[in-house]
Amino acid sequence: MRVQSQFSLLDYNTLRVPSMAEHWVEVGTLKDWSAAIDMSREQGWSPTILAGGSNVVLKDDLSGLVIHPIDDSVVCLEESSTDVLVEVGAGASWDWWVRYSVSQGWYGLENLVSIPGSCGAAPVQNIGAYGVEVASFIDSVHCIDLQSGRMRELPRDECDFEYRHSVFKAEAAQWGITHVRFRLLKQSQLKTQYQEVANWLTTHNCLNPEPSDVLRAVASIRATKLPDVVQYPNVGSFFKNPVVTQATVAKLVEILPSLPVYALDNGVTKLSAAYLIEALGLKGLRYRGCQVSEQHALVLINTQSGRGDHCLELAQRVSDTVYEQFGVVLEREPSILGTSRDF
Repeated sequence: MRVQSQFSLLDYNTLRVPSMAEHWVEVGTLKDWSAAIDMSREQGWSPTILAGGSNVVLKDDLSGLVIHPIDDSVVCLEESSTDVLVEVGAGASWDWWVRYSVSQGWYGLENLVSIPGSCGAAPVQNIGAYGVEVASFIDSVHCIDLQSGRMRELPRDECDFEYRHSVFKAEAAQWGITHVRFRLLKQSQLKTQYQEVANWLTTHNCLNPEPSDVLRAVASIRATKLPDVVQYPNVGSFFKNPVVTQATVAKLVEILPSLPVYALDNGVTKLSAAYLIEALGLKGLRYRGCQVSEQHALVLINTQSGRGDHCLELAQRVSDTVYEQFGVVLEREPSILGTSRDF
């Protein structure tokens, strides 16, 4: 295990803003994880986990020890006629894992294809798309306490999963995820209720779709709708879709009759944040080298900014404008890392 100092993070955040790690280490085994935490305690370095940096805004440099998971192992632990239990290393590419699982006949994650990031990051945000959240297929999360170094296994019901939320996000300074265990299906239960997915399947003559067809549909839709992160550095959706009361919905549809709304089980409704932003003409809005994407209103791209806080300032302008016009609060989706440059 090699520790490097003054390590550039330019290639480890998809927003592509310059940032430096005071100290950097890659961990591939549980022994590496334990050694990294022991070292951080002994040296007085605050530990920070950074994987692919796809849902993170680096506001500034990262002090202390930045820990980068690289374990991409996949181990089948149990298999029955109905399901399979698979343990995946935190460093595995999420998109690769989804495609691999479907190719193996392990189903459930196909709607979550083409989401950037690592498997270890997926539970943190409880990533979701097209009617599926990853929490539905997580059996347990194996993690390490970043302060004590103690290893733990948290079953799904102890992870506090909610919409784009988990205990790992709420207590980011405490937990580092080492492995995730997924309980996947041997018989598919396709989720094709989103109109875009249904339309793609119909257009491509998928009358009796398989999970691989849904995967292809979602991958194609995302490639069309979302800017290429290589060409247009970004962190994906910058805002959560707001969840509001029926009374709020009634007021909004008077102003915006075509506003997409999605009724949830608990009597509240999820709105399209992108629709609200676009309705105010904010697509293409530029600020200090950052821009609201012309391709998708939820995505803020880095055109020429050298600082993550410029993107945060643009996001604040967008959310303030939406609140002033519609009375709806837009919550930020990506995490923020970085302090003032003090090393």
